[in-house]
Amino acid sequence: MPKAASRRRSRSSLERPLLSDTDGLRSEAAELSPRPDHPELHDPRDSNDYIGAYSEDIDHDENGNGNDSGDDDEYAHDYEHRTRRRVSFLDMVPSRRDKVSLGLIVIGLALFLPLTWALVLTANVRALGWFAPHPPLNALAITAFVLGIMPVQPPTPPAGIRAARLGVHQRVLLGIALPAMTIGTSCMYWNKHIHGAAHITTWHARFGIATFCWMWLQAAFGAASAWKGGAAFGGGMKAKAMYKYHRASGYALVALSLLTAVLAGGYSTWAISRGEQFVPLRIVAFGVGIPLVFVGLAMRVRPSKMKFT
Repeated sequence: MPKAASRRRSRSSLERPLLSDTDGLRSEAAELSPRPDHPELHDPRDSNDYIGAYSEDIDHDENGNGNDSGDDDEYAHDYEHRTRRRVSFLDMVPSRRDKVSLGLIVIGLALFLPLTWALVLTANVRALGWFAPHPPLNALAITAFVLGIMPVQPPTPPAGIRAARLGVHQRVLLGIALPAMTIGTSCMYWNKHIHGAAHITTWHARFGIATFCWMWLQAAFGAASAWKGGAAFGGGMKAKAMYKYHRASGYALVALSLLTAVLAGGYSTWAISRGEQFVPLRIVAFGVGIPLVFVGLAMRVRPSKMKFT
């Protein structure tokens, strides 16, 4: 046998297992790569499943086309790019406007909540009695209310992120905002009761009791439209159709709660009684912090999510 032919055969025999091994590695990579038929591994951006009352239209790509799943090769090619684009597991800031508005909200809350607590804690807390928990807890409730709304404001995300947003929304509102508002308002009521003082005599009190009652109704409406597939409203698309009313009501409610806080910190008898030395603190907390929160929330509103026609 010629030596050249022998070398060619030897080379061919060596390459064959290498190529086979390469094919095996590719096969393993294909099995391990995220695919639409592996729900625990696939990219949630390709999922258009309906999640409770918070699902809306299917997601669209940058060209406005429906994000339908393509073949596996195209999916694998785009997966890494789409993963890098993901901002966070809640996708809170999909646009520059969202980044700016989120910054305004954070700055506003950082001024409002700590300074409200400072206004109370620098006083004689023991002498304040049952009134003492009212401003801090209600300020905490408003802060949690705002933070609970923020995750569900950006455009409708894929199902995985949408479910995470809904979970945060419910935990913050039901776990912090509602209990804090209930305890804080109850303390104020009890303080007036044991001192024989008249109830609901100021605009702050009127708006405050309206906010308290409205928040409970809002929570009940939201739970009915989302829990158990929105069975209370007939489920499916009937329940989904209710969410735009829940959303619009929530925006009106948060505006009322912010206005109530401004009336408390800027014009209530107790706040004024803290003296001239606390005027700058009150201006920063209620005249700067709360407007920043309001503007930030307003910038994140998506009217397209509240189509009533």
